[in-house]
Amino acid sequence: MAETPNRGLSESIKAKLLLITLALAWGINWPANKVAVAEINPWTFRVIGLAVGAMLMIVLVKLRGRSLMLPSRRAMLHVAVAGMFNVGIFSLSSTFALQDSGASRVVILVYTMPIWTSLMARLLLGEKLTPLRLTSLAFCAAGLAVLLAPNLPLPSGLWYALITAWCWAAGTVYMKWANVEADAMTIAAWQIIVGWIAIAIGTVVLGEPWYVWPLQPVTIVAWLYAAFVGVGLAYFMWFIVLERLPATTASLASLLIPVVGVGASALLLGEHPTLNDTTGFVLIFAAAACAILQPTRKLAAARAEGCIHSSKSCLPLGG
Repeated sequence: MAETPNRGLSESIKAKLLLITLALAWGINWPANKVAVAEINPWTFRVIGLAVGAMLMIVLVKLRGRSLMLPSRRAMLHVAVAGMFNVGIFSLSSTFALQDSGASRVVILVYTMPIWTSLMARLLLGEKLTPLRLTSLAFCAAGLAVLLAPNLPLPSGLWYALITAWCWAAGTVYMKWANVEADAMTIAAWQIIVGWIAIAIGTVVLGEPWYVWPLQPVTIVAWLYAAFVGVGLAYFMWFIVLERLPATTASLASLLIPVVGVGASALLLGEHPTLNDTTGFVLIFAAAACAILQPTRKLAAARAEGCIHSSKSCLPLGG
């Protein structure tokens, strides 16, 4: 039976509301992580959080009737490499960044990801730098200059934030190059599993604890939010959004998340961005918009710009 227009419109509205909810969930996750790592070691924080996230992703894959099997050993190798960048290094470096710097600045720098992806795709894959992409790079360079100049020499937290963005971009470009043909949800689950395994090994080698107690109530709430909402529930919403909305509409999440993250950091943590922070954020936001919101006719050629345009390329990001 054909879907009625009203029902189709209703489903579209629900999906868009879900997209807004997703942006709120991932945006708030940044200050939540900041609160948690004030008391919890980054290795401990991530090894437990990713364990919960991995289990929830496995359940999600099964509930959606997907298989956890990847098509070949080659596919597993490529997904593992990308998982090291997109989950392992990304998770740790973003956590160290939050531990050593303000959440709003970290969010701004991390969300330069699409611009670095565009540049890496040019250098490593030979993709053309269109006028829109060049504009994006110019905005990004200006934004970084305004944001970072007052903080020279850069503190370790800001370096970690930049490393986070570079690793995400590297994982995205790598997966585009590898061209793994597999279900996007299965790829996402395996990347989280691989990232967790790597961090678990590091935790054991470094002798970091797998749990801490006692904790302040606010730390417990933040940790539970990061694990169940930031990793688990948000991924569930993400894949529903991908199924129900066009790629260009879903891509708005990557623009809304840093806005929510900066706003939530101000409201929840009392952080007040300086004029340089605000100006840099506006310029970087404009750069990300140019990189992500490509004209429809160019979407096929612009898939390296982020996981929104090719959900198999990488994982979406919520800190």
